[in-house]
Amino acid sequence: MNESMTESDWKDYPDRLFASNWYDLFDHNPNDARGKLTWKDRFGSVLLVGYNFYSETEDVVENAKGDENITGALVDALGNWLSGNGLGRHAWVTQEIAKGGKSIFITEFTLSELHGGWKFNGNQSDLEQVGILKSFPADSESYRPRLASETSDTVPTDEQLAQFGFFTRFNEYGGQRIYAPIDDANAFPGTTQTQAAASGIAANTENQWHLLAEAIPAMSFAAAANSVGEMQGNINMEAKQDGWPQDRLNDPDLGSSWLHSDFKNISLNYVHLMYKEMLDIGGLNHE
Repeated sequence: MNESMTESDWKDYPDRLFASNWYDLFDHNPNDARGKLTWKDRFGSVLLVGYNFYSETEDVVENAKGDENITGALVDALGNWLSGNGLGRHAWVTQEIAKGGKSIFITEFTLSELHGGWKFNGNQSDLEQVGILKSFPADSESYRPRLASETSDTVPTDEQLAQFGFFTRFNEYGGQRIYAPIDDANAFPGTTQTQAAASGIAANTENQWHLLAEAIPAMSFAAAANSVGEMQGNINMEAKQDGWPQDRLNDPDLGSSWLHSDFKNISLNYVHLMYKEMLDIGGLNHE
């Protein structure tokens, strides 16, 4: 699952370099709120009470294909639009792969902010620590991002990643950077932010949601397209069809597929069993 949700140019890099795993640098310290900057277990309380109505033929939040890159996703979206199928298919995965603005086609007109995500950090002062000196021209003092073969489980170090980041810089909050040492004793020259101050930024709930929504890609598939074993219950909506419209059955690409908005787009006489299931679960099915 993680492999499928990884942007194609990052597949050979260690997972520890991903924006989605930056939180893990601080996970050992419960007092550092940067360890909360993850989607992991974010909705854990829902599992105890929630019911997942899902469809494996879901289109909008369908599963990643395994070779995801934003340029390819946009080309596919354009093809869907030109063929009259709209822009909905694969939209959720496209959004997650687009974070960071790696493609020249992704700008702040398409995403609210471009930070984190799948774009490599290009800031020269950061690259002095997490990057590598360019070999051409020979007298150049500029740096480039490391290739996958130039990284490992220890290179760059955890402290370098905490203070500079391997991906596009996260935005500042109130003029302060969230990048700071794991331990202040290990601050690199030029690092002025303290661990406590950075943790304070991450502790702000609104800042957490901004970072998760805009800059930290999800690494798991969407619930609405998959059964989730830990949920209170999983209901396959395709098993709740009571017949299906003939024009859909005659479509070679769709057949009996249950798509994202079929609960409202398809006539009630075909989907009423799904609503009955909801009423039964909620104890609302009173005669």
